[in-house]
Amino acid sequence: MSFNPGSAVVGTDGVTVTVTFDEAVTQPLGSQLGGETIIWDAASTAKTVWVGQVNIRSTATKAESLPLSIKGFEDASGNPGAENTDHQFALQPVVTISEVTVSAGVATVKGSMTQSGDSAKVALTFSDTDDGTPDVSETYTLLSSDSWTQDVDVSSLAAGTITVKAVVTNSQNASGEESDTFTLDKQAPTLASTNPVSFNPGSAVVGTDGVTVTVTFDEAVTQPLGSQLGGETIIWDAASTAKTVWVGQVNIRSTATKAESLPLSIKGFEDASGNPGAENTDHQFALQPVVTISEVTVSAGVATVKGSMTQSGDSAKVALTFSDTDDGTPDVSETYTLLSSDSWTQDVDVSSLTAGTITVKAVVTNSQNASGEESDTFTLDKQAPTLASTNPVSFNPGSAVVGTDGVTVTVTFDEAVTQPLGSQLGGETIIWDAASTAKTVWVGQVNIRSTATKAESLPLSIKGFEDASGNPGAENTDHQFALQPVVTISEVTVSAGVATVKGSMTQSGDSAKVALTFSDTDDGTPDVSETYTLLSSDSWTQDVDVSSLAAGTITVKAVVTNSQNASGEESDTFTLDKQAPTLASTNPVSFNPGSAVVGTDGVTVTVTFDEAVTQPLGSQLGGETIIWDAASTAKTVWVGQVNIRSTATKAESLPLSIKGLRREDAQATQVRKTRTTSLRCSQ
Repeated sequence: MSFNPGSAVVGTDGVTVTVTFDEAVTQPLGSQLGGETIIWDAASTAKTVWVGQVNIRSTATKAESLPLSIKGFEDASGNPGAENTDHQFALQPVVTISEVTVSAGVATVKGSMTQSGDSAKVALTFSDTDDGTPDVSETYTLLSSDSWTQDVDVSSLAAGTITVKAVVTNSQNASGEESDTFTLDKQAPTLASTNPVSFNPGSAVVGTDGVTVTVTFDEAVTQPLGSQLGGETIIWDAASTAKTVWVGQVNIRSTATKAESLPLSIKGFEDASGNPGAENTDHQFALQPVVTISEVTVSAGVATVKGSMTQSGDSAKVALTFSDTDDGTPDVSETYTLLSSDSWTQDVDVSSLTAGTITVKAVVTNSQNASGEESDTFTLDKQAPTLASTNPVSFNPGSAVVGTDGVTVTVTFDEAVTQPLGSQLGGETIIWDAASTAKTVWVGQVNIRSTATKAESLPLSIKGFEDASGNPGAENTDHQFALQPVVTISEVTVSAGVATVKGSMTQSGDSAKVALTFSDTDDGTPDVSETYTLLSSDSWTQDVDVSSLAAGTITVKAVVTNSQNASGEESDTFTLDKQAPTLASTNPVSFNPGSAVVGTDGVTVTVTFDEAVTQPLGSQLGGETIIWDAASTAKTVWVGQVNIRSTATKAESLPLSIKGLRREDAQATQVRKTRTTSLRCSQ
């Protein structure tokens, strides 16, 4: 018995089956190979050799052979032959290479097979196009599986096209083979040489979400797992296959405030051959500076702009542009380089701009050429501040005497101004209430100190102030502080009902008025008042008839009013005595000696009064004037000397005349007493 071909794959048509018998037999009708009927050559006579055709049809995928059943024959004598199943037809395995992948020089070959049974052997042979490189061959026994995967190290082969041949041999020693080619790539993948990385947007501020990162490679690579931008993981678009362009999203998060860019790290990728790409850190993402204008102040036409910034590095440039609402006025622009500082202050002369609302724009550009900007507005005020037009200055008290401490000065301006430093009242510095900000009303304290005695007011000087725009205010000297006169009653004397009042005053000027008012203790007696204008003198004397007042204690009040309508007053009391003085009722007069001859010199006369009186001028003894002891004040006892001169020879005494005296308040005496002294007769 034989087959031609000796083995075949399932699906083969027309396999020739030749069966030889031990004697001539009839056609073996019903014979089969693997269930398929054998079609015998036509013959009408018995033969020892029968030849037929059969098709190899579907069978179990793991079957390695088909059973042969020879039956339905008999010999010439009609003896039937028994069915013979001793023979098999070997099935050739069918092997398929479904995939070849390469990773790091190791080829992974995946395949499947039929008619391989449970212990087929697969021989894998790899060959390159370099005749000098030995092939790589490996043989494996495959147990009970229709598919298989084998890893083979092909790193010894030359890079390029590799042919892999898989030969599967089953237990029937029947073989099937399949070949395929693949590319062995030993070159590690890298980023593309042109436009390898792009960002959208091209720059951003810290805190921005969803920046798009696009990375282009020189060949298809796997997802670049673990890639980061500034420490933040890039989330790549989902993909299961290698690509040359990968697109991902990343958030821009906190970083050092001076950092101008974030480092991009692309890593974790490999090509289709499994060659890992080296980490790439050649690219940066530019951070946009964040600029803040914190304050704009203006002083005398110079704007001082204060600001801060992040992501500016150590040599950022800030461009300041100032514009007003007048289209005809050119903008003012200045550019500065800011070194190693997150905050900055710049002074710019904006005096050329039109007064009013000014817009300032600050644009900061770092070394990555990324920019950030901020705008603000302020008011440019070119009008110098002045005192308010209504109630600009007030004092509390409204007037005071020299020497007063703590007079309150309140000054109101037409706009908020700084502290009016250096302001004075009469040369004394005003101490303003502490304040760090500009105000429209400033309140201060000042002491009223020595000045010319005739001065009626102190000059107020308000200066050293400026408005919020730095415009200095001119010194203002329009206001005065009224000084209260100080009046003093130095003496009050009374003579014959006329009071002579002497006094002095300061801060009265050259035309003060003094009002003198005299009042007694008798409610029924009208007061006596007189007003005088005092010209250019600090002292004064005024006579006032007070005879209408009741005798007794009199109060005199002097009120002095100067040209500032400021007044000062002083009161005093004196006694109004309308009773004339007389000699004492007891021992009013004594002489020493008690008598003398005519011609005696230096007789002492002692006169005692009922009250103190002035020197009794004009008093005489016998026509001779008495010379009183010198005294400038009134006394109750006066002592004098007198000479005893010629007289009538028969006269026994001399008449004493005491007169010309006044009491202490200058009330003239209306009493005269006459004494007679005895004369001793001459022998």
